[in-house]
Amino acid sequence: MKVWQRVLIFLLGWSILEGISTTLFAQEQNSLPQMMEERSLQQRDRVAIPEPEFLLKREGVLREFFYFGLGIHQPQMNLAQGSSLSSSEFTENGIVFNFGFQSDEIGFEYARSFSIFVSEKELEFNEQPYHMIEAILDNYWFVSSFKLSSYWSMINSIGIQFARYSLIYRPQNEAADDPFSGTTKSEDQISYLFGAGLTYEIEKNYFLQYLLAYSTYSEILSRKEGNHFSPFSFTHTLYLEYYFSL
Repeated sequence: MKVWQRVLIFLLGWSILEGISTTLFAQEQNSLPQMMEERSLQQRDRVAIPEPEFLLKREGVLREFFYFGLGIHQPQMNLAQGSSLSSSEFTENGIVFNFGFQSDEIGFEYARSFSIFVSEKELEFNEQPYHMIEAILDNYWFVSSFKLSSYWSMINSIGIQFARYSLIYRPQNEAADDPFSGTTKSEDQISYLFGAGLTYEIEKNYFLQYLLAYSTYSEILSRKEGNHFSPFSFTHTLYLEYYFSL
């Protein structure tokens, strides 16, 4: 093969390779904006995905709502004589009932409880012997709460407690014949309330509430001078609440 033929073949091959490379490069340049546009659309689609309805309702419903519930409690009461009594039998204490209203981070609540305290030894208050106490408590709360997460909230409360204590004394020989025999004396008092606790949403329209309440006797509100029956008390309460938005 002559030299000029070899040169011609080389130039022809070079032209073909250059044409192919130019075509491929142009195709890549044309497809690049389209690929970037598709990626951008995918990203926008991911950002535009709405949050589950469950979470949206959870954030919205706890702004203004009414609630009520039942609970169990464990009270401990300090007496004027310096001793203390606790009622740890949940079945004997009965059920605590409460209801309330909350708007934004403040609200109001009413709770009523019934407790029985039994002393192993005979006690006395204002010359009245007793060994059993029936306590009926009406609590009026002002509640402040703030959310810790989408499930948990912390609550702080202050309020007033109206208490009626029935001091019961039944001699053993009479109680065997007549369980309703003996003497009963009632003591009323008003106390300040302070509370703190947590709430946890377990599912839609239901939440658990734990509250630690401290009550201290108020001589001003009770308008009584002299000795008072219970200087202060502590109560642990666990509620199951049902709520609905307004």
